[in-house]
Amino acid sequence: MKQICVPSNRQDMLDTVLLQAEQLQQLQHKHLIRYIDCFVHTDEFDATFVVIVMPYFALGEITCLLQSNPRLAEAQLLQIGEQVASALCYLHTLQPAPIVHRDLKPENLLWDGQNVVLTDLETIRFMDQTYCPGSTGTYPYQAPEQIDRDMTSTKADIWALGCVLYALAVRPAFPEIMHTQCRRPDFRNWVLDSLEAKQYSHK
Repeated sequence: MKQICVPSNRQDMLDTVLLQAEQLQQLQHKHLIRYIDCFVHTDEFDATFVVIVMPYFALGEITCLLQSNPRLAEAQLLQIGEQVASALCYLHTLQPAPIVHRDLKPENLLWDGQNVVLTDLETIRFMDQTYCPGSTGTYPYQAPEQIDRDMTSTKADIWALGCVLYALAVRPAFPEIMHTQCRRPDFRNWVLDSLEAKQYSHK
């Protein structure tokens, strides 16, 4: 389950969260987390929460896979990429309004031993024509337009997917420089140096 805290005096926010949860329940794809149910809960301190019920994944995030198996085979990496791309394709081609996830990262990928499931769908935005407003995402997986707080399109998710696959394939995967210096011009050179050194997980 996931709990989203809503200020007790913000009925408008509560209505928005509930509406989005209901919309997310309509999404059906084998590589998207399934929203089974949602309800409002008030605790003993009068704090209000929207509780979202989802399937349980005992193996947790895909980052746990790296802890037990730090060297991913190329076939496994390709399988992960294909499954996430399939989920994104579903979101990006929805009608009448495509959806942008906006915060794709390894921590938002759950692993059941054979397949990955994209989660944390609360960050999604329905697109208006080609772009959607707002900036979110996580360093270092943000697309340039997200860093610049510009309008976001489905391309931001594709950028993030590339970063995720890179993080899973290259060692060391996104050291601290990625968080503190990702705006610097030498970032591109750091990436190229890692690739030229062939620091892949299957080596």
